[in-house]
Amino acid sequence: MGAGACGTRDSSDEPAEEVATTPSTSPATGTDQEDGGATIPDGTYTKVVTMPDADRLGLSRDTALEFLGDDGELNVELTIDGDDYAQFSDDGDAPLTQGDGGTAAYDEAGNWVITSDSSGCPGCVTTWAWSLEGPVLSLEMIETTEAGDPENVLISRLVFEGEFTSR
Repeated sequence: MGAGACGTRDSSDEPAEEVATTPSTSPATGTDQEDGGATIPDGTYTKVVTMPDADRLGLSRDTALEFLGDDGELNVELTIDGDDYAQFSDDGDAPLTQGDGGTAAYDEAGNWVITSDSSGCPGCVTTWAWSLEGPVLSLEMIETTEAGDPENVLISRLVFEGEFTSR
């Protein structure tokens, strides 16, 4: 997480799944919470996920191709509206479809904490360190309660982790 990072990892936190993190204590440049902490500004953020992203995470090629489609790209859209979020994606062959959604809050360290309402992982809680530099929102998974197939955690990281640009 670069300059403008908000979410930081407390040294006592133990992730539910092994995830690579680079904590930062830099101040955020988002909007302020009622209690004075920074928040991610409401809006729509987009990114394109490619095969090198899947390779970096160690996602199996077959699984990656299921998500990325024949052209090897997945368009991802993240909408944040106060305490709600929604994630949409398409592989270029179909219109955007919702993949996840639910509620969002911030923990005491300023990390973005989402609770999924999706049928794939209802009630799953994932904590993200975040930073905002100009129009670029960066997310990095800290921990998740998502259990079961470890590949599902990699898929979540593939879709959410990385740099989004505000639309």
